[in-house]
Amino acid sequence: MDLQQTWQKLNEEESRKSEEKKITFSGLFTKHPVQKLILALQVTLGFSIGFGLLFLVLVFIYQHWLLQIFLLLVFFAYVFFYFHNRKIYLQLKKEWDVAMTSNLFESLSRVHHIVSESIRLQEKAALFVYPISVTAGFLIGLYSATGSAEFDKELSNRIILISLGISVLILTPTSYFLSRWMYKVSFEVYLKQLKELINTLNQVD
Repeated sequence: MDLQQTWQKLNEEESRKSEEKKITFSGLFTKHPVQKLILALQVTLGFSIGFGLLFLVLVFIYQHWLLQIFLLLVFFAYVFFYFHNRKIYLQLKKEWDVAMTSNLFESLSRVHHIVSESIRLQEKAALFVYPISVTAGFLIGLYSATGSAEFDKELSNRIILISLGISVLILTPTSYFLSRWMYKVSFEVYLKQLKELINTLNQVD
């Protein structure tokens, strides 16, 4: 059995499994793990745009230089994640388009490597972003509770600063592990399916 026949057999198996699931939400369950990864990246891009715009709006709502600095930092973090994920998305689409006309095994292996490395990079980058996000959220809460007149005064309060430090120490690892769980739900299951296909093709080859 050559690679094309193996690929066709895998297609038929994936299609059968999708029919058995009987999921009606359009596009949620597609035939191949690569397509599922592409869909997951589309969703991620949508979230990046949505949350990025939200923080940009907050910059204009909270008219305090310190708040605006932290909000802009979070906004630019979402800009970075958007363009990074868009690059990965375009790479995956390119690999998917050429998969059947080039070396199938190599194309799918590149897809697996690209997505895996991207996730690891974003997890590392998130460790720098989360403390900033937590600080921005804390300052928004403080500003909303005290008002602009008392905000600067409260920032010099030792109890407030200790509370901010505790919030960062607790919420940063919490957010990190939550994001890892979200990546696992969004990508890992499809990466595992893709790895199984790659192993099958490798055995045939």
